[in-house]
Amino acid sequence: KIVLTDFSDNSVENLDFDDDRIIDIDLSDKYLFVLTVFKCSIYFNENPSTPHIIDFKGHNLGLILSQNLLATVNHLSGIQFWSFEGSLISSIGMSGTRLELLAFDDVAVSDEMLAIVDCSNEKIVNFYHTKSGDIVSNLEVSHRVEIKSIGLSEMGNGSEDKHLALIDKSCDFWLYNLSNSTKFEERCAECFKLGVQVRAFKWSEKSGILVCLGAENLSIFYFPEAAFIDAELFSDCTEKRKFSGSSAGSKVSFVGDKVEVKVNGRIERVFFISPLSSSLQENFGKKRFERCLEICRLSNDLKIWTVLAALSIKNRKIDLSIEAFAMTKSADKLDFFKKLRKIAGKEERNSEYAFFRNKTKEAEDILLQSSPPLVHRALKLNIRQFKWARALELAVRYDTHIDTVVAYRRRHMELTKGKERDENFIKYGENVNVDWRAVLGKEGDERGDGMLLDG
Repeated sequence: KIVLTDFSDNSVENLDFDDDRIIDIDLSDKYLFVLTVFKCSIYFNENPSTPHIIDFKGHNLGLILSQNLLATVNHLSGIQFWSFEGSLISSIGMSGTRLELLAFDDVAVSDEMLAIVDCSNEKIVNFYHTKSGDIVSNLEVSHRVEIKSIGLSEMGNGSEDKHLALIDKSCDFWLYNLSNSTKFEERCAECFKLGVQVRAFKWSEKSGILVCLGAENLSIFYFPEAAFIDAELFSDCTEKRKFSGSSAGSKVSFVGDKVEVKVNGRIERVFFISPLSSSLQENFGKKRFERCLEICRLSNDLKIWTVLAALSIKNRKIDLSIEAFAMTKSADKLDFFKKLRKIAGKEERNSEYAFFRNKTKEAEDILLQSSPPLVHRALKLNIRQFKWARALELAVRYDTHIDTVVAYRRRHMELTKGKERDENFIKYGENVNVDWRAVLGKEGDERGDGMLLDG
């Protein structure tokens, strides 16, 4: 039996389940979910007298909630996805898997995807579409050690904008970017270590905020995706609050703007988070950019401005990026985006965006795959990173701008007082007469807009 108490009028209502044993209970803003051995009851909080009831043939093992979706685990039916009105959406048979041995920390669900740790190899996470029950093709995360628990972000559209957080058996905390890349290797490559000795974590249900409980503090990542944009941005939109009472069995709940830390089943500490970051992300998603600026000005908080900067970079909103960096007084980034605004070509601008996010291979590919290939800018991109061998390789392959690479290489060796020992540069340098007027003239010929970022 469950007793519901409405504290607004002190009314009490009893929910009886006869001899059907209660397996799991969960509560959202509007609904109460009660899973028993043979059925699931969905109660609307304002009118609990008429629930939606789902009947099952086999034994239920547990339920998992996303923002607008309910997943049930049944030893005969497998994993099934339901609307909050009790309508079946899809199911996953999970043949060959002993679901009664499934640890629910190994399963995570969002409105679009379900993630589950592979029972035969606990280093691998597989993904399924919730609408069809089909496996997500070309999407698999392979971690280097066994995984302890996982969680999917609620924000984003499908797998293109989702993130997977996980704690491994070493208690290290990782974030994986489930980008729109289709290559398995690229998916696995883009990960970021968020912390060590982490006990528990939780995603916000309504924004991209992530919290985790460490040995000595609670970390709040207001925009964890910033880790894949810029390390300094990520640091500036992260907050740590002291809490030293956690243990291995600690849990975290995150509802609205309230974070509860539970130790041995008891609430030990409650943290409140400013609602402005969630509101900022919600309004940005709805393209209410003026409202976003109002929220940042109202907050007068550098972390909120930093979140706006990261969102703007991700969505390539240059003017918003410039305003945000002006407020955070990040002079180098402000100067970068002011220069970026002057670049007219789409490929050149996209390449610089990729370069800013440390995706140097992608930045080079954008330039070389344009029509015609922007070889000179690709060379300068490598020269800015002191990738001299790659710059010369491209110049020789395309049989152009060899004098440019040799010229910058010679100037570099002069400034560092070094002696040329690279055989390729010695070989091509013997046949090149460096004319800086010609070199600089070629730069203007290719870019056309009179602008090149030299970093």
